[in-house]
Amino acid sequence: MKNFYLSLIICLFSSSLFAQVELVMPKPYGGYGLEPTILIASTDYLAMYGMQGYSGRAIVYNPHVFDGTNFNAAEIRSGGPSYATLPFVLNNSIYYKAAVDGRTYATYLVDATGATKVGDWFMEAEQYFISEGKVVFMAKEAASGQKLLFSWDGNAANSPVLLPNQLDGNNLPLYTFGGGVIKDGDKYLMSAKPAVNGVIGTHYELGLFDPATGYSTVKDLYPSYDFSVPKSFTKVGNEIYFTAASAQNVLRIWKTDLTTDGTVEVVGINDALKADHTCGILGAFNNKLLIKGTKVGETDKKLFVYDPADEQAGLQVVKMNDGTTDLKVSFNPWDKVVEHNNKAFFAGIDGTDGLKYLYSFNGQLTADKVDENVQSVNYPTAYKGKLYMQAMSAGSGGRKELFVYDNMTTALEPAATAANAIEVYPNPSNGQLFVNGLKGNNATYEIFDLTGASVAKGLVSNNSIVYHLEAGVYLLKVLGSDNQYIKKIIVQ
Repeated sequence: MKNFYLSLIICLFSSSLFAQVELVMPKPYGGYGLEPTILIASTDYLAMYGMQGYSGRAIVYNPHVFDGTNFNAAEIRSGGPSYATLPFVLNNSIYYKAAVDGRTYATYLVDATGATKVGDWFMEAEQYFISEGKVVFMAKEAASGQKLLFSWDGNAANSPVLLPNQLDGNNLPLYTFGGGVIKDGDKYLMSAKPAVNGVIGTHYELGLFDPATGYSTVKDLYPSYDFSVPKSFTKVGNEIYFTAASAQNVLRIWKTDLTTDGTVEVVGINDALKADHTCGILGAFNNKLLIKGTKVGETDKKLFVYDPADEQAGLQVVKMNDGTTDLKVSFNPWDKVVEHNNKAFFAGIDGTDGLKYLYSFNGQLTADKVDENVQSVNYPTAYKGKLYMQAMSAGSGGRKELFVYDNMTTALEPAATAANAIEVYPNPSNGQLFVNGLKGNNATYEIFDLTGASVAKGLVSNNSIVYHLEAGVYLLKVLGSDNQYIKKIIVQ
């Protein structure tokens, strides 16, 4: 199971003529899906954590590496889940935190050859930064047990190094990390709990760490509430926007220029939205903020645009592409904006049917579903000019698979070279297909439904395929001696 090849592509129409959403690989293991999660891409590979197979009654989950054509399982654990998480890319290589025995975590390099352990250390925070050929991340400092900033140069022979000036003269921590963090120049803006004489307090604040000078308080956002936990840091222009809790399940939007006086609530956003847990920052696109929440006086969760360069415009609701209907959508905590081919994409939960779709955003005030037939979308990730995601076909009832979206073409199948092109017609059809361009004898065909199940197969006889199928959309695969054909067909 360590090496299996991309063999099927199921193409699905969307509501847009130019939308193309394809199933990259149907259920490869006994009817169970890959269920890819935690996608991340380098220039060479798309990596994901997903199902590999079985070991007795245990389901084996490991990282998988995809190069645009072939899949390879980067096996870390053979007897169960490896719990791979917190991936990062350094010098075009992909790394995961994972556990070879399900308990003992380490850091692994994953590529098409498999998984290689590079150290017993591992990251403990999802935020990381690539700086001057090194990865900077949060991990526990051994002596104090507090979360501080470390850097690693990508050399397996070297261990991560604690960044300077995080300890006082007695080697006691000045703070501990507690939520979100963003790198701004050479400094790190973060949610933190400061220490007094090495003793960590219980109160969160907005803090700033400068490797040249140490840790300092930017602002105590809510002095009467201990758990403000600033996070969702997003930079637009010269200011950084973030969320902070003023009370339990009550989030507010702030901005900062890294000074105490310049750290203030964004009144134009907070006055317009309900003070509850739905308020938040989805991301930024074209120097504008995408804000999620529920407007005062309403009940539907929606998406809004806020332009820091035009504060007078206030918070503006995003509408569907008809320009009149408000986009009713909510989000999971891990959802984010992905820039791809001059558009912004995000996965959101439709407020009308409760299903999660991929949406495209034009940078103005309209957005649209990419494909009604692809649901339960998560982790959209750009790789080699296309957008990959975890999703499932509408009505399939199966587990989630890896799908791909390419909004730069209108073709609904891979283009064949002229020398090896196979032609199948008519399409749509009703019981019979004709095949031209086959090389050699004994060509075979196989037809799959949209769940990946094989529903018909046999030999191509006299350049013809005769089938008996119910009306619907299927995938046809024809194999000649040295050429093949994969295409969506419509049965009438």
